[in-house]
Amino acid sequence: MNTGYLSSTWSVSLSSIQEHLQLNDGQLGIAVLCAYLFMTLAAPISALLILKYGTGLTTLLASLFYCVSLPLIASSPSSTGVIFSFMFYGLSCGIMDTAINSAAVLVEFAAKKEIMGSIHGMYSVAAAVGSIVAGQVS
Repeated sequence: MNTGYLSSTWSVSLSSIQEHLQLNDGQLGIAVLCAYLFMTLAAPISALLILKYGTGLTTLLASLFYCVSLPLIASSPSSTGVIFSFMFYGLSCGIMDTAINSAAVLVEFAAKKEIMGSIHGMYSVAAAVGSIVAGQVS
């Protein structure tokens, strides 16, 4: 649930980031695109990390990097800095998501019960709540 909540909170800050760094819409769009490109690139990297270190350690380290990435986006001093921050965010988020889903598959297998839908449903609920809370705070 925490990943859904945290993932939704940065998006409400985009206009503040854009204003603070004096980015045009295209520059902000490229920065956000970098996040999603790096999320996609993270899947094979995550698979290798999971094979080498397991889901637990991979999830833990990616989660720590993910938590570090969010303040980096907000405190970036320049357009280049915000692009690299979004790249780091995308990579850490993508690795974390893949590792968490891998762990969920293991739990599902051990429980001999389908729970993946519930896990993703709770992520969506947390993302909605995070957006509402962040929207009220900003």
